[in-house]
Parts: sequence; C-alpha cells; structure tokens
Amino acid sequence: MDETWVKLYCCDEVEVSTLGNIRRTDRILADGRMFKGANVPICYKQKYGRFSYTYKGKRYFMSVHRAVFFSFNDIEIPKDKHRIVVDHIDNNKHNNRLDNLQLITQSENVIKSLNMDYNSDFKYDLKLGQLGEGWIGKMLSDETIEVKFDFACYRTGNFYIEYESRGKPSGIATTKARYWMLIASTEKGCELKQSLRQLEDDDILFSILMPTENLKNLCRTKYFRKNVSGGDSNTSTGILIKSNQLLCQHKTKSGE
Repeated sequence: MDETWVKLYCCDEVEVSTLGNIRRTDRILADGRMFKGANVPICYKQKYGRFSYTYKGKRYFMSVHRAVFFSFNDIEIPKDKHRIVVDHIDNNKHNNRLDNLQLITQSENVIKSLNMDYNSDFKYDLKLGQLGEGWIGKMLSDETIEVKFDFACYRTGNFYIEYESRGKPSGIATTKARYWMLIASTEKGCELKQSLRQLEDDDILFSILMPTENLKNLCRTKYFRKNVSGGDSNTSTGILIKSNQLLCQHKTKSGE
C-alpha cells in the first residue's frame, strides 16, 4: 500500500497516513513565523498505540487506529462511541494500516474474540475475561482493565483473588492493568462456565470496578483468608476477600 496522507478528522493541523503514521503539518503561526511540521511520536505503553497533539492551546490524546479509520472514512462517529469498535483485522494492535482496520459493533468484537480453539483452561479463562471486557467496554475507553469472575461468591460471600499459579507469581501479583473489574455471578451465571454466551443482567450478582492499587491494598490488609488453593485442579493460590469488604471499599471511595 502506498502511503497517503489526509487531515485528522478533528484537527486540520495534524495529518494521518494509510500506513498508520502521524505528523504535524507545516503552517504559519499567528505572529507570522513558519512552523515546520514533524512526525508525531506514538506511544505503545498501553494496549493500543496513542499519540498527543496540542490544538488552540489544549492538549488532546487519541488512539492511532481510531484516528486513521475515521480520517479516511466519511462516517459519523456515534455519540455513544463505545458501542462501536475500530477492529484490527489481523488482531495485531500495533498494525494501524488503513487496510487492517474495520468498524464493528461491541458484540461483534466479543464474538470475534471467542473464535478460537479452547485447548486449555487458560485459554478458556482468558476468553471469559474478554467477554467481561466487552460488557464493560462502554464504561471506559483506552484504559487497561483486567476482568475476573467468581462463580462461588453468590453462595460463599467471598471473592477469590489469585496471586500465584503453579508456583509462579500470577494474577494480582503480576498484573499491569490500571483497573480491575470484579464480577460475581449469580447461580444462573454459573452457566457461563460450561457454555460461553452473551452476558445477561441476571447473570451478575454484582460488579465492582476499582483501581488496581486499591485492590492490592485490600488484599494486604482486609483479606478473610490467605494461601487458599483454587483454580483448575487447585493449582492456584489466592486470597479470599469478603464481598462486603469490596462493596464497602467501593462505596467509601465513590462517596467521598
């Protein structure tokens, strides 16, 4: 594909290319000086590549794949933008070429993520987490979120947080996510363990979104039991936290 440049759909001082590159344009400043444009660096520290630019004295941040897609396609961006997804066709989130991007719904994105062979329990748990990510996708955009289900909390009142698996640090001990979403299923929601499908309202007993650091602090100071075996074949070790501790923490933080 040849590299073609167009104006960023929301700013005429920035250009994007069909190869996923970003640059500032040459322009004359208000005082008559010439501003020489240059490539804009792209940051890949988060899930998607992002860049920033300043326009009329205000700084903005944007995902590269959305900038490329909407700049080259004359499509009105819905007000509830989290209902649609600019999808990477080859699943490589660093490949922001125009021919690798397509517009799909949040539901289609979840279904696409489930189109893989479940050859291990790890893959099953991974996709179950992605199912939850689709459900909360409308809440946050471009944030790193780790989603964890507990299918026993509805009867035990405890939420299990893993920190070790097969003798190696895992879960809360190694996460790089900024937020954790904890989802406790109802008895009906336990069906998801046997057959993946779209989440329904009565599958969820409660869900809590909290900063990872807050959850780590709870695990250190408010646990009910520690060194608890769990997971598939009891190969994991974790902490049990009373659900009322989670809910009280959430209420306190959000009510301040």
